[in-house]
Amino acid sequence: MMNFNDMHDIEDVMWAICTRSDPKEMDIVKKSWSSPLDPGIRKPTDDYTNSHGIIYAVKPYSWIKDFPPTSLNSDALRSEVFSKWQRHFNDRWGNF
Repeated sequence: MMNFNDMHDIEDVMWAICTRSDPKEMDIVKKSWSSPLDPGIRKPTDDYTNSHGIIYAVKPYSWIKDFPPTSLNSDALRSEVFSKWQRHFNDRWGNF
């Protein structure tokens, strides 16, 4: 069974953003410190600041016990689908 909790896996992160984020709960931090190494800063400049977006894509703690579980198909159905369409998944889900 897949685990949708790996914050180091970009696909898991994008899944959480698409399924858990609420646009009204996003923040923008303007003029935050950066460095000359930041590729988003136009050079030459003496102002090493830029903006960052904060997206809250987590289960709301106030109703963590009532949050719906992750919905997945059975391993047999997923195996059948992935084997049929394997060339489109680029080995992202391992061997099924």
